[in-house]
Amino acid sequence: MNSQLSCNLESARKLVDELKYHTNISRLPVSQAATELLNYVLENQGRDFLLVKPPDNPFKPKSSCMFL
Repeated sequence: MNSQLSCNLESARKLVDELKYHTNISRLPVSQAATELLNYVLENQGRDFLLVKPPDNPFKPKSSCMFL
């Protein structure tokens, strides 16, 4: 019984420490985070190769084969 009590006490202390850690994390309102994310995406969309075709691939093998 004593070991079970000490185990519960230890797990409760770990839980309290974890909760204290999470209370100290700075948080942003969702509206502010969404606005910042949207601004970041709009500012960097020119470098996103999913949206803009990249320049010639330097790793692409040069072929000398030509079709007639």
